[in-house]
Order: sequence, then structure tokens, then C-alpha cells
Amino acid sequence: MVEKMSFGEPFFEVYHIWKEEEFRVPRSGILVNVSEDQPIGVEREYFLKPFRTLKVADVCISVPGSAILISGEDALDLEDLKTLDSIRSIWKSNWEMTHDEKQRGVPFYKSPKAAMGNVRANFVLVADPGFPSGIHREHEVPLRELHVQIVGAGAMDMLHENDPETVYASLPMISGGVHDTMWDEEGIYPWHRYRSITRSVFLVIEVR
Repeated sequence: MVEKMSFGEPFFEVYHIWKEEEFRVPRSGILVNVSEDQPIGVEREYFLKPFRTLKVADVCISVPGSAILISGEDALDLEDLKTLDSIRSIWKSNWEMTHDEKQRGVPFYKSPKAAMGNVRANFVLVADPGFPSGIHREHEVPLRELHVQIVGAGAMDMLHENDPETVYASLPMISGGVHDTMWDEEGIYPWHRYRSITRSVFLVIEVR
């Protein structure tokens, strides 16, 4: 089955695909396997593992589990100020969403959050290069959290403590990339944060 999702519009075309034996991807896009245990077949030759991503174009895929397909990333120029202003006028800033004084001036802008079965997802624009998110390791509900780089470049930092001076590892990501799973067998995360390298858009995925 295939459902077109609206939470990325008008900047991205997004599809939720699940239990689909054959689906033709007509244009380039980023394919995300959000199944916990079922690989996605690509042209019956390559198998995309759970919680991994792949940039695809004009291919046939088989999705026994669940996937998200994002198109339009190559056309979005974040160095164009009109484009940047357009996104900021539609997506809400952290300040608008929380009215927390600590979030005033933070250049993070979030799309609406979409529900796709046990998956929740939303896009985030980081309007300034070199800007980190908040450091965290806990979530309101138990979940598996992924960050997929859509436009630009970013990194996931891992830290010893809730202290920006304690970064001990970074996982760089370019468009179409995703970091390795960060939770252990008990669902415990290290202290971590997302950090933009350039102006960027990433996709937050929560699997519950």
C-alpha cells in the first residue's frame, strides 16, 4: 500500500509505503527503511537493511515492512534566501512551539509531525550552519530515534555528559545519509545531539 503524506509540502514529496510487493520509484529520492526486521528489495538485487537509507532513482522496490520515500531534496537550495524565508514562514520555530525563553533565537524550524502506523516523522530546518540541537538521552516515550540528512550536511555527536565540551564521537551525514542506531539492547541512548555543518534539513523518525 502507498499513501502520499502532506507534512513535507510544498518542499518535499513524501510517501509512506508498506506491504507493497512492487513499487516503481519514478524519480530520484531518499528511501528509508523504517521496519524493525524486514529488508527492502531494490531491483531484486540489493536489500536495504532495517533503519538504513539509500538514494534511489528509477528503480523498482519491494517493501514487505514499512518505508518512507522522500523526493525533491535535490531541488531545494538553502543558500537561496527566498527559499529559506519560505520554509521559515511555513514551519514553526522552536520558540513558536514551546514559548520557552531558552528557545528564542534558536534557528530550528519544524514541519508538522506525521503518523504512519508505529512511526512518527517530521522535518527540521537548521537555518544556520554549525548550530547544535539540545543534548539529550531520554525520550518521553520508549522509541527508536533516527535522524536522516535530507539537504546539506550535518552530524550526530555523542557525548560523555550533558556538556557540549564532552563530545567523544561524531557521525557525519550528507544528503541521503543516516547515522547508525544509537540505542543498546535495553533501549538506552548515550548523550547525543544533532549538529548542522551547513544549513540543513533533516528528518526525525521515531519508531514506537
